[in-house]
Amino acid sequence: MPSPLKPYDYYVFDCDGVILNSNTVKSEAFYKTLERFGDSLAREFVAYHQRHGGISRNEKFAYFITHMLGEDLQQQQPLLAQLLQDYGIICQRDLLSCELIPGIEAFLQNTVKDKPAFVVTGGKQSEVRAIFKQRGLSDYFQLILGSPTSKRENMETFQRQGCFLGEGIYFGDARLDKELADDFGQDFIYISGVSEWAEGSNECSDCMAEDFSALQAP
Repeated sequence: MPSPLKPYDYYVFDCDGVILNSNTVKSEAFYKTLERFGDSLAREFVAYHQRHGGISRNEKFAYFITHMLGEDLQQQQPLLAQLLQDYGIICQRDLLSCELIPGIEAFLQNTVKDKPAFVVTGGKQSEVRAIFKQRGLSDYFQLILGSPTSKRENMETFQRQGCFLGEGIYFGDARLDKELADDFGQDFIYISGVSEWAEGSNECSDCMAEDFSALQAP
């Protein structure tokens, strides 16, 4: 598989499941937000969420309202706003205490070093930036972009701003991450340890690592 130990010119990281061990946090937050609609519907939505890693909460709650409740989204804007608020409160609290993915901080310190590093996340941009600042992670990254702008649009922004110069590598844990790495000409490493991408191990068997512990510089 492409080795992150080679001298890449820049590094791109997803957040949930790649930097923060937060996939379970996000799934539980979705469930808690929607459990008032019933256990069955809440669990069905969590399964949908886990199949669509990297898509913003805005899109996912819109899907819940239109496809699972069968309601008109324009008429249910207050509900959408309330769901986003409730979910955000849970995430803001729980993301501050979740563990880091094993080896990520040492990898950033010892392998990435002074090379440009970027975060592209399906999480809320302001939330991720605030959490990274509080957890002392912000200084490792030149720029952190997230929702409500889509991952693909944010990758295009990175590209327009000249961030993707030379040879780069993308660390992700979802199918969308792999697709984006391919589309933007980057090597890809699937971080599998806490991924909720069921087919990831089969589809990325030649470019996979459980976490960053095995990816340290020699």
